[in-house]
Amino acid sequence: MIAERVRASMGLRREASTIQVYAEFASRFAKFTRKQGSFTEDDALAYIDHLIASGYSDSSVRWTYYALKRTYKAVGCPFPLTLEDLPLGLRRATERPVLSPDEVARLIASARSNGNKAERFYLAMSTVFGLRRVELSRLTRESFADGRVRIDTAKHGTPRKHLVPEEIQAIVKEALQADVTGYSISGLTAMFRELHDKAGLNRDGKLGWHSIRRSLDTCLLDSGLNYYSVRDFLRWKAPPSDMPALYHHSDPAEVDAAVFKVHPYIALWR
Repeated sequence: MIAERVRASMGLRREASTIQVYAEFASRFAKFTRKQGSFTEDDALAYIDHLIASGYSDSSVRWTYYALKRTYKAVGCPFPLTLEDLPLGLRRATERPVLSPDEVARLIASARSNGNKAERFYLAMSTVFGLRRVELSRLTRESFADGRVRIDTAKHGTPRKHLVPEEIQAIVKEALQADVTGYSISGLTAMFRELHDKAGLNRDGKLGWHSIRRSLDTCLLDSGLNYYSVRDFLRWKAPPSDMPALYHHSDPAEVDAAVFKVHPYIALWR
Protein backbone atom coordinates (compact mmCIF):
# COMPACT_ATOMS: atom_id res chain seq x y z
CA MET A 1 0.00 0.00 0.00
CA ILE A 2 1.13 3.52 -0.75
CA ALA A 3 0.97 4.62 2.91
CA GLU A 4 3.53 1.97 3.85
CA ARG A 5 5.83 3.09 1.04
CA VAL A 6 5.69 6.65 2.37
CA ARG A 7 6.47 5.45 5.89
CA ALA A 8 9.39 3.38 4.63
CA SER A 9 10.78 6.31 2.63
CA MET A 10 10.76 8.55 5.71
CA GLY A 11 12.30 5.93 8.00
CA LEU A 12 13.15 7.28 11.44
CA ARG A 13 14.13 10.72 10.20
CA ARG A 14 10.89 12.48 11.17
CA GLU A 15 8.56 12.54 14.14
CA ALA A 16 6.17 9.56 14.21
CA SER A 17 3.21 11.95 14.14
CA THR A 18 4.61 13.71 11.05
CA ILE A 19 5.11 10.40 9.24
CA GLN A 20 1.53 9.42 10.05
CA VAL A 21 0.18 12.67 8.57
CA TYR A 22 2.11 12.14 5.32
CA ALA A 23 1.03 8.49 5.11
CA GLU A 24 -2.62 9.44 5.56
CA PHE A 25 -2.28 12.09 2.88
CA ALA A 26 -0.81 9.54 0.45
CA SER A 27 -3.80 7.26 1.05
CA ARG A 28 -6.24 10.10 0.30
CA PHE A 29 -4.35 11.03 -2.86
CA ALA A 30 -4.31 7.41 -4.04
CA LYS A 31 -8.05 7.16 -3.45
CA PHE A 32 -8.59 10.38 -5.42
CA THR A 33 -6.54 9.19 -8.40
CA ARG A 34 -7.51 5.50 -8.06
CA LYS A 35 -3.83 4.67 -8.42
CA GLN A 36 -1.08 3.33 -6.18
CA GLY A 37 1.74 4.70 -8.33
CA SER A 38 2.67 5.95 -11.82
CA PHE A 39 1.33 9.38 -10.89
CA THR A 40 1.43 12.12 -13.51
CA GLU A 41 1.48 15.90 -13.62
CA ASP A 42 -2.25 15.90 -14.36
CA ASP A 43 -2.89 13.85 -11.19
CA ALA A 44 -1.11 16.40 -9.00
CA LEU A 45 -2.70 19.43 -10.66
CA ALA A 46 -6.18 17.88 -10.53
CA TYR A 47 -5.82 17.22 -6.81
CA ILE A 48 -4.66 20.77 -6.08
CA ASP A 49 -7.54 22.15 -8.15
CA HIS A 50 -9.92 19.89 -6.23
CA LEU A 51 -8.73 21.33 -2.90
CA ILE A 52 -9.00 24.92 -4.11
CA ALA A 53 -12.51 24.31 -5.46
CA SER A 54 -13.47 22.66 -2.15
CA GLY A 55 -12.51 25.80 -0.22
CA TYR A 56 -9.38 24.53 1.53
CA SER A 57 -7.21 27.24 3.12
CA ASP A 58 -4.13 28.60 1.38
CA SER A 59 -1.86 27.00 3.97
CA SER A 60 -3.50 23.59 3.42
CA VAL A 61 -3.05 23.81 -0.34
CA ARG A 62 0.54 24.94 0.02
CA TRP A 63 1.28 22.06 2.42
CA THR A 64 -0.32 19.68 -0.09
CA TYR A 65 2.32 20.69 -2.65
CA TYR A 66 5.05 19.38 -0.33
CA ALA A 67 3.02 16.30 0.63
CA LEU A 68 2.61 15.47 -3.05
CA LYS A 69 6.33 15.87 -3.56
CA ARG A 70 6.99 13.43 -0.72
CA THR A 71 4.44 10.94 -2.09
CA TYR A 72 5.85 11.01 -5.62
CA LYS A 73 9.35 10.44 -4.26
CA ALA A 74 8.20 7.48 -2.15
CA VAL A 75 6.76 5.65 -5.17
CA GLY A 76 9.63 6.55 -7.50
CA CYS A 77 7.76 9.04 -9.70
CA PRO A 78 9.47 12.25 -10.85
CA PHE A 79 7.69 15.22 -9.30
CA PRO A 80 6.57 17.42 -12.20
CA LEU A 81 5.45 20.57 -10.36
CA THR A 82 7.20 23.69 -9.12
CA LEU A 83 5.88 26.43 -6.87
CA GLU A 84 5.06 28.33 -10.06
CA ASP A 85 2.20 25.87 -10.53
CA LEU A 86 0.49 27.21 -7.40
CA PRO A 87 -1.66 30.36 -7.44
CA LEU A 88 0.45 33.45 -6.78
CA GLY A 89 -0.84 33.95 -3.24
CA LEU A 90 0.22 30.43 -2.26
CA ARG A 91 3.84 30.98 -3.28
CA ARG A 92 4.38 33.55 -0.58
CA ALA A 93 5.63 32.70 2.89
CA THR A 94 3.14 30.82 5.04
CA GLU A 95 1.41 33.03 7.58
CA ARG A 96 2.49 32.41 11.16
CA PRO A 97 -0.30 33.69 13.41
CA VAL A 98 0.65 34.90 16.86
CA LEU A 99 -1.47 35.75 19.89
CA SER A 100 -0.96 39.16 21.46
CA PRO A 101 0.03 39.37 25.14
CA ASP A 102 -3.50 40.61 25.92
CA GLU A 103 -5.03 37.59 24.19
CA VAL A 104 -2.77 35.19 26.07
CA ALA A 105 -3.70 36.96 29.31
CA ARG A 106 -7.39 36.44 28.46
CA LEU A 107 -6.78 32.74 27.86
CA ILE A 108 -5.07 32.40 31.24
CA ALA A 109 -7.74 34.35 33.12
CA SER A 110 -10.50 32.29 31.52
CA ALA A 111 -8.77 28.97 32.24
CA ARG A 112 -8.20 29.93 35.88
CA SER A 113 -11.88 30.78 36.41
CA ASN A 114 -13.68 28.43 34.01
CA GLY A 115 -11.18 25.78 32.91
CA ASN A 116 -10.94 22.19 34.09
CA LYS A 117 -7.80 20.61 35.55
CA ALA A 118 -6.50 19.43 32.17
CA GLU A 119 -7.08 22.80 30.52
CA ARG A 120 -5.29 24.67 33.30
CA PHE A 121 -2.39 22.24 33.21
CA TYR A 122 -1.78 22.29 29.47
CA LEU A 123 -2.27 26.05 29.16
CA ALA A 124 0.11 26.65 32.07
CA MET A 125 2.77 24.45 30.46
CA SER A 126 2.23 26.14 27.11
CA THR A 127 2.34 29.72 28.34
CA VAL A 128 5.29 29.20 30.69
CA PHE A 129 7.52 27.03 28.50
CA GLY A 130 6.22 27.68 24.98
CA LEU A 131 5.76 23.97 24.32
CA ARG A 132 5.04 22.75 20.83
CA ARG A 133 1.88 20.67 20.50
CA VAL A 134 3.82 17.40 20.20
CA GLU A 135 5.83 18.32 23.30
CA LEU A 136 2.58 18.86 25.20
CA SER A 137 1.35 15.45 24.05
CA ARG A 138 4.48 13.77 25.47
CA LEU A 139 4.00 15.06 29.01
CA THR A 140 3.29 12.30 31.53
CA ARG A 141 3.45 11.87 35.28
CA GLU A 142 7.02 10.61 34.82
CA SER A 143 8.01 13.89 33.13
CA PHE A 144 7.97 15.63 36.54
CA ALA A 145 10.44 15.07 39.37
CA ASP A 146 12.36 17.13 41.91
CA GLY A 147 10.68 20.40 40.97
CA ARG A 148 11.59 20.02 37.32
CA VAL A 149 9.90 18.93 34.12
CA ARG A 150 11.61 16.95 31.39
CA ILE A 151 10.59 18.08 27.92
CA ASP A 152 10.97 15.50 25.16
CA THR A 153 11.56 17.99 22.40
CA ALA A 154 10.26 17.94 18.86
CA LYS A 155 12.47 18.52 15.79
CA HIS A 156 15.01 15.95 17.10
CA GLY A 157 16.27 18.36 19.72
CA THR A 158 17.97 17.26 22.93
CA PRO A 159 15.56 16.64 25.83
CA ARG A 160 15.56 19.62 28.20
CA LYS A 161 14.83 19.84 31.91
CA HIS A 162 13.18 23.04 33.13
CA LEU A 163 12.57 24.35 36.60
CA VAL A 164 8.84 24.49 37.35
CA PRO A 165 8.11 27.98 38.70
CA GLU A 166 6.25 28.27 41.99
CA GLU A 167 3.32 30.01 40.30
CA ILE A 168 2.19 26.84 38.48
CA GLN A 169 3.34 24.13 40.90
CA ALA A 170 -0.13 23.72 42.42
CA ILE A 171 -1.68 23.39 38.94
CA VAL A 172 0.85 20.72 37.98
CA LYS A 173 0.33 18.83 41.24
CA GLU A 174 -3.45 18.95 40.78
CA ALA A 175 -3.16 17.59 37.23
CA LEU A 176 -0.79 14.78 38.16
CA GLN A 177 -2.96 13.69 41.09
CA ALA A 178 -5.99 13.60 38.79
CA ASP A 179 -3.92 11.88 36.07
CA VAL A 180 -5.13 14.17 33.28
CA THR A 181 -1.96 13.98 31.16
CA GLY A 182 -1.67 11.87 28.03
CA TYR A 183 -3.76 13.92 25.61
CA SER A 184 -3.25 13.11 21.94
CA ILE A 185 -2.32 15.73 19.37
CA SER A 186 -5.87 15.80 18.03
CA GLY A 187 -7.21 16.04 21.57
CA LEU A 188 -4.94 19.00 22.26
CA THR A 189 -6.12 20.71 19.09
CA ALA A 190 -9.71 20.40 20.27
CA MET A 191 -8.71 21.63 23.73
CA PHE A 192 -7.09 24.77 22.32
CA ARG A 193 -10.29 25.59 20.43
CA GLU A 194 -12.30 25.11 23.61
CA LEU A 195 -9.95 27.37 25.58
CA HIS A 196 -10.10 29.92 22.77
CA ASP A 197 -13.91 29.93 22.73
CA LYS A 198 -14.23 30.10 26.54
CA ALA A 199 -12.00 33.18 26.54
CA GLY A 200 -14.28 34.84 23.99
CA LEU A 201 -11.54 35.34 21.42
CA ASN A 202 -12.40 35.66 17.75
CA ARG A 203 -12.35 32.26 16.09
CA ASP A 204 -9.42 31.87 13.70
CA GLY A 205 -8.64 28.41 12.39
CA LYS A 206 -4.99 29.34 11.91
CA LEU A 207 -4.39 29.87 15.62
CA GLY A 208 -3.10 27.05 17.81
CA TRP A 209 -0.67 26.20 20.59
CA HIS A 210 2.19 27.43 18.42
CA SER A 211 0.61 30.89 18.44
CA ILE A 212 1.39 31.02 22.17
CA ARG A 213 4.95 29.87 21.53
CA ARG A 214 5.45 32.66 19.00
CA SER A 215 4.02 35.18 21.44
CA LEU A 216 6.38 34.06 24.20
CA ASP A 217 9.39 34.16 21.86
CA THR A 218 8.50 37.68 20.75
CA CYS A 219 8.05 38.96 24.30
CA LEU A 220 11.31 37.41 25.55
CA LEU A 221 13.33 38.85 22.69
CA ASP A 222 11.67 42.26 23.08
CA SER A 223 12.59 42.22 26.78
CA GLY A 224 16.27 42.40 25.83
CA LEU A 225 17.05 38.87 27.00
CA ASN A 226 20.12 37.31 25.42
CA TYR A 227 19.23 35.77 22.04
CA TYR A 228 20.97 32.50 22.86
CA SER A 229 19.16 32.23 26.18
CA VAL A 230 15.84 32.54 24.36
CA ARG A 231 16.98 29.89 21.88
CA ASP A 232 18.01 27.57 24.69
CA PHE A 233 14.82 28.12 26.71
CA LEU A 234 12.58 27.40 23.73
CA ARG A 235 14.63 24.30 22.85
CA TRP A 236 15.73 25.15 19.34
CA LYS A 237 18.46 23.13 17.76
CA ALA A 238 21.13 25.36 16.24
CA PRO A 239 21.71 24.82 12.49
CA PRO A 240 25.23 23.73 11.47
CA SER A 241 25.84 27.15 9.94
CA ASP A 242 25.32 28.95 13.28
CA MET A 243 28.70 28.29 14.87
CA PRO A 244 28.26 30.80 17.75
CA ALA A 245 25.09 28.95 18.79
CA LEU A 246 26.80 25.57 18.47
CA TYR A 247 29.68 26.75 20.66
CA HIS A 248 27.51 28.67 23.12
CA HIS A 249 26.98 26.96 26.45
CA SER A 250 25.00 28.05 29.47
CA ASP A 251 23.64 26.33 32.55
CA PRO A 252 19.96 25.36 32.01
CA ALA A 253 18.98 26.41 35.54
CA GLU A 254 20.62 29.81 35.06
CA VAL A 255 18.81 30.24 31.75
CA ASP A 256 15.49 29.39 33.40
CA ALA A 257 16.15 31.86 36.21
CA ALA A 258 17.02 34.64 33.75
CA VAL A 259 13.93 33.94 31.65
CA PHE A 260 11.59 33.80 34.65
CA LYS A 261 12.68 37.32 35.68
CA VAL A 262 11.33 38.83 32.45
CA HIS A 263 8.69 36.24 31.59
CA PRO A 264 5.45 37.91 30.43
CA TYR A 265 2.99 35.23 31.59
CA ILE A 266 4.21 33.51 34.76
CA ALA A 267 2.87 36.21 37.08
CA LEU A 268 -0.59 35.80 35.58
CA TRP A 269 -0.81 32.34 37.17
CA ARG A 270 -0.40 33.65 40.76
